[in-house]
Amino acid sequence: MTELGRSLYYEPGFGYVNDPEDVFEYDYTDYKFEEEIEKEIPCSPPREVANGETIVWGEGLLLEYRCKPDFFPVGITHGACDLSTGRWTIEPPVCAESGCPELTAPTHGVVNLDVSGGIATFVCRQGYFMLGDETLVCEQGQWKGIFPLCAVTAQPNKRTKTRKKKSRKGSSKGKEFSLELSDETCFYNAVPPPVIPNAVVNTEYQMNRWLQRYVMVATYSCMGGFRLRDPANTQLFCRSLVWGADVWPDCIAEDDLCEIDNGGCDHFCTPQGKNRYACSCNKGYNLASDAKTCKVVVVVVVVVVVVVVLL
Repeated sequence: MTELGRSLYYEPGFGYVNDPEDVFEYDYTDYKFEEEIEKEIPCSPPREVANGETIVWGEGLLLEYRCKPDFFPVGITHGACDLSTGRWTIEPPVCAESGCPELTAPTHGVVNLDVSGGIATFVCRQGYFMLGDETLVCEQGQWKGIFPLCAVTAQPNKRTKTRKKKSRKGSSKGKEFSLELSDETCFYNAVPPPVIPNAVVNTEYQMNRWLQRYVMVATYSCMGGFRLRDPANTQLFCRSLVWGADVWPDCIAEDDLCEIDNGGCDHFCTPQGKNRYACSCNKGYNLASDAKTCKVVVVVVVVVVVVVVLL
């Protein structure tokens, strides 16, 4: 191997030689051979995945996502740490499962299920564009995502779509909410409908005739064993990044009649099984003959006077 700083000579047909006669000289003394080593940037802990586990190995350079039993991954499961940027090369996959309710294709659209039944993909027919998610994933017996609509008359509101997000968004009770007052802010800013206990939410699109465009509405139905307290109140509406309704949907147990006007009991209502309950009263009251009304206990004190006559 040629030493650094040594003069080399090139002779046609012979290559580099040490003989200086009649040859062209190359001097390598000015070349820098030291390799510059870039600074390595370690990756931060990767994001967790729902219904799965995150595994980092190989001295913190390799990443693997695994789904729990009965779940399967949707997306890339193996990645690495890019030391030049300090970022992982993959995003977390989604751990999906089968067993979700059957889906109906949107009007003017088609829905396709994969072989597992855990991923639904939607496509709109020619001449229509999609509002909502193209793909829904089955998770814990519910479809996760925004059910799409294939629309032809609605057009995206560019001003709303590009507006800055407010620092506070979510759900709020006590404000005025209705279809006529609804807007598209929750859709364009990806604000999901709130979770209501024992309820399943399904997003759909209804025409706001005042805005002359479709807006997203959240419709709730109760899980098995529960029913709506008021069947007339099933929806929440979005207004300025906030979901709400004048009266929110509420799911109560089917056999818990005490949830409705306290079962008609004056004081206490105790469930006794399916479609059965019993009323009881506070101390100092007795249950009336109708088994619901509580009446004050009347205490009658009888004083017996015994007169002893001493003879």
